[in-house]
Amino acid sequence: MIRDRVALIQRWIERLYDLDAGPPVAEFIVSRRVAAALSVGVAARGEALLVADGGGAIDVALFLDDWVLDGDERDLGVFAHAVEGVSHFVYVTFRGARGVAMTQLELELQAEVDKYLACAEEVVRAPWSLEGLFERATFRDAPGTQERERYEVANREAARFCRALEGERARAGNVTSLLPELRRFYRMGQRQKMEHIRRRAA
Repeated sequence: MIRDRVALIQRWIERLYDLDAGPPVAEFIVSRRVAAALSVGVAARGEALLVADGGGAIDVALFLDDWVLDGDERDLGVFAHAVEGVSHFVYVTFRGARGVAMTQLELELQAEVDKYLACAEEVVRAPWSLEGLFERATFRDAPGTQERERYEVANREAARFCRALEGERARAGNVTSLLPELRRFYRMGQRQKMEHIRRRAA
């Protein structure tokens, strides 16, 4: 079950990007009832990071629905939701601890990249393909909304970046040779990330 893997996913992200160990994500997972009380409509999603200004500090909680937590890690949809949620948690706590501002778009973009890398590195053994991760992605938000546009942009730009990485990763059999670039990318802001993708995918 994914419930038993969230700590592993967090440790993998922290090692991948050479981050100090952050707060244990498992201690911040909340139920559907709590998530619904904290944010209207959020419990309709499979995962969501809830963020509030705690008087100078960032308060966070991670909602992962029961169908994600109790799901089969070999199911790509289940696995992708779990990685996305943990990715959001690690990114927000890493940037927040340093007082670095971030946008929702860069948060989603980084999560899309993390899903690709988690599949490529077989963090859990979910059958996957680039097409399955990106071209066949479905979006919950209605067309024309800011939320839908943000997810579509994150999906499109991450797909461009990951396709550019895939040939090198496949030849090497792992992401070791890509680590310097991936670690720089992780620490970039939204504009830098977009510019890097444009150069990388040109």
